[in-house]
Amino acid sequence: AGRRRFTQRDVINQIELLCIGGVSADIILGVPGIPATGEKLLARFISQQPGGIVSNTACAAARLGLRSAWAGTIGGDESGRLILDGFEDFGVDTSLVSIEGEMATDFTVILLDPSGERTILVVPTTPSPPKLNDDVYQACQICKVVYLPPYPPIWFKRTADPVHTGGGLVAVDVESSSPVKGVDLVQVMENTDLVFCNPRGLEHITGLTDPDKGSWEVLKLGPVCVCVTLGENGAIAFTRNERVYQPGFDVPVIDTTGAGDCFHAAFINEYLAGRPLEEILRFANAAAALSIQHIGPRTGLPTRGEVLTFLRESDSD
Repeated sequence: AGRRRFTQRDVINQIELLCIGGVSADIILGVPGIPATGEKLLARFISQQPGGIVSNTACAAARLGLRSAWAGTIGGDESGRLILDGFEDFGVDTSLVSIEGEMATDFTVILLDPSGERTILVVPTTPSPPKLNDDVYQACQICKVVYLPPYPPIWFKRTADPVHTGGGLVAVDVESSSPVKGVDLVQVMENTDLVFCNPRGLEHITGLTDPDKGSWEVLKLGPVCVCVTLGENGAIAFTRNERVYQPGFDVPVIDTTGAGDCFHAAFINEYLAGRPLEEILRFANAAAALSIQHIGPRTGLPTRGEVLTFLRESDSD
């Protein structure tokens, strides 16, 4: 089957979530432990899968029922084909994708230890930030949410402005490894509505790891909601008027890769539905709990019905 075409009518009537950048081909290796300097370990090849923090969220959102598209640059190699096939599997529109035939696609090497925790080596090969065309900016003006990592402030504002002009929201996932930091990251926050991070990402923004103190500093910059994920301990979210904590679910952990990406998609899905913050967090925690019971970032992505079933069963226990 060919890629879905992103027509003008699609832009106006269909796309709810536009994800930009943050794509990779993931090489997943099983290791007995994380190697120390100079150590040689025997690794076990598990798989090569499409991944990336933003593209995983696009697939997770589509699986939950949001009409999603992805824009960015990939190479014309086998990894690029893997990325496109992965989007197609989840019904994510790829008509805004730019394919550079002579370029290698971004990839990662994921080291998965016996506990299910992982270490990720990121190997960027395509331009960052991605080059965007007029079609992407038009989609930004019409969709409900644009989700992306922090990029340099001039590029970021140029992308955020049409989103806000059209009445949409800008959502950002801030990781501690983000090359955008300091004053540049502050300017990004000033053009963002929803901020996702873990305590290390919060420290990257504010210098503070305490969710209450750090999130309040972020809110003062302009975002309307800050969500701090706490791994197995759940998540906590803040607005200017609310502070809501929801614990995580006790489930068998197979692979935590992509759990945060799934959480973000679930949060956005329920946020757009206008649900209370407490329900949003509980739903997102449940979606992430389902995802970590499978190998790889996308194998266990749940439907909304599956999340609701899990929540009902948890209530009855």
